[in-house]
Amino acid sequence: MHFQLGTASKYEAHAVGWKYGQMFETDCSSDPANPGVHYHYAFEKGQKRYMYNYVQERNCPLAGVRADGISGQSASGVWSPDSVYEAGVIPATDYIIR
Repeated sequence: MHFQLGTASKYEAHAVGWKYGQMFETDCSSDPANPGVHYHYAFEKGQKRYMYNYVQERNCPLAGVRADGISGQSASGVWSPDSVYEAGVIPATDYIIR
């Protein structure tokens, strides 16, 4: 998936998912086979980047992005489940381990 900022100048984001009937989100930033490693990403205004996500591996039919540090601001993006290459997008390998 890749996302681009709205009005926020900087934020950190990671993948989340939901299961039907579930009131809370599931953290989908880590592989269930290696749950101690969470892939988070730092965004700056105007950037696009691919993000690792484990929505399918965590059996979540609904997906989204949790953005931290943007209180009162907005961020927008595009879900690309097949990760089609796009020139100029920061690769998913440029992550922050949490």
